[in-house]
Amino acid sequence: TSIVTTAVGLVISRMTAVRLVDGDLQAVADLRVGARRAAALVGVFIAIPFALLADTLGASFRMAAEPFIVLAVSFPIYLVLSVERGILLGRLQYPRLGITYVVETAVRFALSVVAVSIGLGSAGIAGAIVVSFVAAWALTRPAGRGLPSGRSPAGATWRELAAAAAAAAAALLGQAILANSDIVVVKGSFAPEAAGTVAAIALVGRALCFASTSLTMALFPVVAARAERGEPHRRLLWLILAVVAVVCGGMTSVAWLAPEFVLGVFFGQAYVAGAGLLGPYALAISMLVGASVIAMYRLSLGHPGSGYLTFVAGVVLVFGLVLFADRLAAVVQIMLVVNSAL
Repeated sequence: TSIVTTAVGLVISRMTAVRLVDGDLQAVADLRVGARRAAALVGVFIAIPFALLADTLGASFRMAAEPFIVLAVSFPIYLVLSVERGILLGRLQYPRLGITYVVETAVRFALSVVAVSIGLGSAGIAGAIVVSFVAAWALTRPAGRGLPSGRSPAGATWRELAAAAAAAAAALLGQAILANSDIVVVKGSFAPEAAGTVAAIALVGRALCFASTSLTMALFPVVAARAERGEPHRRLLWLILAVVAVVCGGMTSVAWLAPEFVLGVFFGQAYVAGAGLLGPYALAISMLVGASVIAMYRLSLGHPGSGYLTFVAGVVLVFGLVLFADRLAAVVQIMLVVNSAL
């Protein structure tokens, strides 16, 4: 679900930014109204079978069915929230957008603590998630400020939205596969000790991925607007890549020069045996971060191919790990080959 909502938000932000360049507030209003309605409908269509399968899901996860029924309520809310966040991002209302994420996290944490403390358990935590989405959605109301009354957009808008959302979802899914498939494959094919080592190493590397997320989100509408105005925009890409290089280069250097120290401090001496893999792993993740930034840059220009290429790279990595990863060093080597090629 998070991949879908992120893709929707990014695409809506690009479409909003492009329409604002032309000063077409009516088109933005139409996009907002149409996308919210579509998001709500899609959310309901997802929620109904999810709720109907609550008993089956509960049995699979050894939980009661109630949490899954409560979570089903969140789907349409979350999708509508992603549309509003996309409008805020496209209108470059970064402070308001940031507040929605802070409030969502704070409300979810506080209510989850209360739910557990009074014995509501997993159902209470699921309810906290729903309420956190509602609280964040309430703060996105300025997304429509200054816009005229919207109406259903034209068919061309729907086609543009669907095509761009599919490419963005492919890119995000590919990035998720590239960033997580190693853990899944190792867990299923290696001894528990090796799986634990890879999980510890991967947790350090994941910090590099999270560091680039906000940069790529901010890049999307700005580049789209500059391209629409015919202004130079490649400098933004180089600027963000420079920031990524500094952050990833610094973390990779530490991982390469002092891997025993890093693993020992964060996970204990039991995981120091995998220290030799930490530096190469961090380098592989750094390559993935750089490739992800470039892919999102191209998507912001309306080039869907980069999104599908990222997904194909994820599939290639999975097959490579399954077929050729017979030791932990081979896992990292295959990641390096695929990510550098991407």
